[in-house]
Amino acid sequence: MKAIMKELRWMELPKGCKRTSTSIELPVPDGTLLDETPQKTLRMLAVSDEDFTFSFSTRIAQEGARCGLVVYQDSNDWFWASANRTAEGETLLSSCTAIHGHADLVEFPIATTGRETENDGTSGDSPKDIAWKLLRTGETLTAQYSTDGTDWRLARSFSLPSSKGSVSFGLLAGNGSGRKITMEFRSIAYRPEGKPCSAPSVADDAPKTSNATTALL
Repeated sequence: MKAIMKELRWMELPKGCKRTSTSIELPVPDGTLLDETPQKTLRMLAVSDEDFTFSFSTRIAQEGARCGLVVYQDSNDWFWASANRTAEGETLLSSCTAIHGHADLVEFPIATTGRETENDGTSGDSPKDIAWKLLRTGETLTAQYSTDGTDWRLARSFSLPSSKGSVSFGLLAGNGSGRKITMEFRSIAYRPEGKPCSAPSVADDAPKTSNATTALL
């Protein structure tokens, strides 16, 4: 099997994006999160037809926003996963899979540890960062998450009609909070099965900061 397009490609060139060798900082305007569908929240996608592991970390999105992992075939077949802070200070993990236009949304609170109250008023038992991992084995795609980078837990395991061939996957960011917010993606890595982990490159049309030294990472 071979990778068709390991590069992360912008679905729409963003304004004000800052990219260094280790991260992407992305301003997300309000009004880009309208419903459960991911079309308006797709930011970057890559394509592969081999077994692989794709991983990255990000801040947990505030209430009314969505930031996380996406697998996208078309407007009827897709998957996304995001972690969000609720108004009560809880951290809620959401994932949604659509097959032939029928969407299945699952939400549950993330169990964490700690008792301190943070300066922003949120409870210390709610993590601020989350790491995502997407594993492809044959036709099966498995999304995992971790709040400490060590203990990985299942978000969802699924298959899409495209799982037999090429799979499009990448970064999701949407905003319905009522104000402009900035989201950051870090430590983005792609690893074909049985090979060392490497950083995917970013298409040349992506905006760069002056201190960027490599395409990404």
